[in-house]
Amino acid sequence: LKSSPFVKTAECFKTQDGHVCILLTQRMPVVRIKAVQGDDYYLDDHDCIMPNSHYTSDLIIATGYISKWFAMNYISPMSKAIMDDNLWKNQIVQINVLPDRSIELVPRVGDQIVQIGRLPESKYKEERTKLVGEFMDKKLQRLENFYKYGLSQAGWNKYSYINLEFDNQIICKKKKAL
Repeated sequence: LKSSPFVKTAECFKTQDGHVCILLTQRMPVVRIKAVQGDDYYLDDHDCIMPNSHYTSDLIIATGYISKWFAMNYISPMSKAIMDDNLWKNQIVQINVLPDRSIELVPRVGDQIVQIGRLPESKYKEERTKLVGEFMDKKLQRLENFYKYGLSQAGWNKYSYINLEFDNQIICKKKKAL
């Protein structure tokens, strides 16, 4: 059981009355990675790679130019920041990494792409996790305010692209008329 890539801990014992007890702790996937170079795997809640089980789960999917190192060090903490907020856990369905490592988010509601820019970098894991968490909190708060005060007035399907990359401004691209 311990050799299974989906099992975190396994404990097996026999009770005095002859029953065999098995206690398992499952590894919890946080995000699915589907990179352009063909990699297809999950990351668990400890930033470790889990193989694709060919079982579809309701997780955020990250696509694009993602190396395993970038996934474990940046996409994983970013996904955790999204999953820690009930609004964004239900609203964000996809993370897309562009060739320059800037990040786009695909929401469940609305028909637009949200550009948030490049994640802050650090060579230290704790600092990187903190920086990415703060970055995501700031960007998602700005997006929530734009949803409340901008899109509620203009209409949810007015824009095809929302760019939050730069502080103190939100750049939107209108949808082309059909």
